[in-house]
Order: sequence, then C-alpha cells, then structure tokens
Amino acid sequence: MATLTPKNIPTSELIRREMPDGSLAERIDILSTSKELLNYLTWIPCNNGNYHEDKQVVAKPTPAERAYGQGFPVGASVTDTVVEPTCMLGSFVNVDYIQLQQQSPGGNSAGVLNDEEQTHIDSDISTLITRLFTGDRGTYANQINGLTKRTNWSSLGQTYTKASGTRKYIYDNAAGNCASGSVHGSIWILQFGPKMVNLIYPQHGAQGGVGNTPVKRTPFTPQVVNDSNDSSKKLVELNVLIEMDFGLFIHDPRCIKRICNIYMSTSPDGSTKVEFNEEVLMEATNELEYGGANAIICCSNAMAYQMRKRANQSGSLWTQQTEGEGPWARPILRFDGHPIVKVDELTDTEARIS
Repeated sequence: MATLTPKNIPTSELIRREMPDGSLAERIDILSTSKELLNYLTWIPCNNGNYHEDKQVVAKPTPAERAYGQGFPVGASVTDTVVEPTCMLGSFVNVDYIQLQQQSPGGNSAGVLNDEEQTHIDSDISTLITRLFTGDRGTYANQINGLTKRTNWSSLGQTYTKASGTRKYIYDNAAGNCASGSVHGSIWILQFGPKMVNLIYPQHGAQGGVGNTPVKRTPFTPQVVNDSNDSSKKLVELNVLIEMDFGLFIHDPRCIKRICNIYMSTSPDGSTKVEFNEEVLMEATNELEYGGANAIICCSNAMAYQMRKRANQSGSLWTQQTEGEGPWARPILRFDGHPIVKVDELTDTEARIS
C-alpha cells in the first residue's frame, strides 16, 4: 500500500464547526464564486476514450453555370479532424477516522464528511470554470487549453469568411487605440449546444453529477497509513476522492466571440482608455451563427456593472427579466435577447491585446 501524507481536520477545526447546542454548523461559504455559468453548460461523453473527435468541412466544391455542349466543374469538399483531450482534476478528503467518529459535533460524522466534501466540489467547479478561459496546456501539460490560449481569440485580426463577407472571432472595444497596461477585461459570447460548443467527459466517466458537472465521488475503506509527524507510528485514515475529468470541445469555432480591450480601471478617457462600448457588443451579437441560438454573454462582476450603467442610460437593446419564483427568483439582464452571465473567474487585469 502506498504511503499517504494525511492532512486531517484538526480538533480545533472540529470545535469551530460546532454550534452552541452541540450540533454541526451549517457553514456559510464566504469564498464561494458565482455558479451561474453551470446553468448553461452542455456536456457530452467522449467518443474515443478520454478524447473526443469530430469533423469539420474546411473547403467546398465550387459550382459553375454551363451552356449546352459545356461540362460542369469537378470538385470535392475537404475535411479537417478536430481532437480534444480531457484532463483529470480532483483532490482527496483525508480525515483521521477515529477522530471523526469521536469528536464530530453532535456525533454527526457523516455530516462533517459531507460538508468537507462540498468544499472540495466547489473548488473543483471554480477551477473548471477558470480553466475554460485561461487553461494553459503549453505551460502545464495536465491542463486543457482555455479560450485565451487558442489562436482565434488570442490576438486581433482573427476572421472567417461568409458569403456576406468577413466576420470576426475577436472584436476590439478600443478600435485600435487601446492603452497599454494590465487594466482591461473581455466579454465572451458562447453558444453551447449540439455541434456548437460542449464540455466533454471520458467515454465511460461519470454523467450528470453535482451542479450539472460530471463529479465523481470515490470513498475508500478506512486504511492504516504512516503518521506524517512520526514515521514510527500509524493512524487510521478515511479517504474520499473527489474528481472531475473534463475537456472543452469546440465543434464550430464561429460559436465563440470575444470582445477585448475594455478599460476596467479609473479615469477612462474615451480615447485610449475606453470603457464598455455596447455598439461593439451589438456588432458581435449581430454576427452570431445559427441565429444566435443558445448564446450567452459572459463577463466579470465589474464588467456587468458597466453594462448595467449603459442599460440604465440607453435602454435600447437591454431588457431585464425575472427567472424563478418566490425566494428563488432572480433578475436576469439581457442584451439583444441574450442573458448576461457573471463569471467571477474572469479577471479585469488583462494586458492589451493587439
């Protein structure tokens, strides 16, 4: 058996989790982040083990008119194969088994364990969302490549061609006049759904887990391990593995658009320090594929505040609706019909993109 280094919940921590009546406290997570994005993510299983593969048409035949006695042009379409991996994300819950049984508040050892597991799950979910945008497989081989590390959305001038003309993957909020400095943010427009953008999980992995994510919980029988403080001693440890294997699959790259170089610091000047410009967002939503189906607009909390200021001033394409009922009701701001989704993991300290 491999030796594990225990990281147990100390007695002092168990005492802090006890209410005056001796029961287990229902702790409030003041480090939690917004999970709104989870409501819109779509998941599909991989079709090749831990990898997913799909095909794209990258060239089409060109037809031509003819007259009698003339032939038609000969041609064929061209296919490109797209392959994406999943990554393995997770952490262990490690507790002193005897301590858990004897010192849990109210004797509720299962409650202590479940509460601890939830903090691991929340951390997994927050890390997943972070990796969707900033994962860097080039630097950290075990991560996925996030959107900011992919060519189409990492520099200006990335376009694709439609019959009506050239369209963009990335839009410059500052119209080429962006000031230097890591004081900028981005807005992301994502279209999740079949043959658009999906998250993937291993072919035989967990499905429909916690919070619309494939979270897998694996408890292990209490086992004897070395005491990390004294190698001559042993202790009985209970381990629960919380893991979530996931990847990002972009079937159609046209279903992702980024608006960058939005000034997020003090004293904007409207020249090189340009705050959110709704006309740029209007251009991006106008160029969405599939009629804008399933599109959501992702931004940081500070960016959402800039949007609300513009909505208050102009009103034009902005609407606010309430979703849910009673104490679960919440207001949803929309632009051009698309919901604004706050993503706490998006930062407002991006460098200028050129």
